[in-house]
Amino acid sequence: MPRPRFVLPHVETFVDPKTGEAIMLRCECPIGRDHDYAEWCRARDRRRALARSRAR
Repeated sequence: MPRPRFVLPHVETFVDPKTGEAIMLRCECPIGRDHDYAEWCRARDRRRALARSRAR
């Protein structure tokens, strides 16, 4: 999925470990659509791997 040219505000969802309730936070990361924390971590790791491969 192509990234938008500008970042749209969206929602990042967490789960409260004590209550199990969803916590929704405003997010403006490069993903550009609603996602959960695990998806954000995967995207971050892909960006880091790409940056490392370009640095070689």
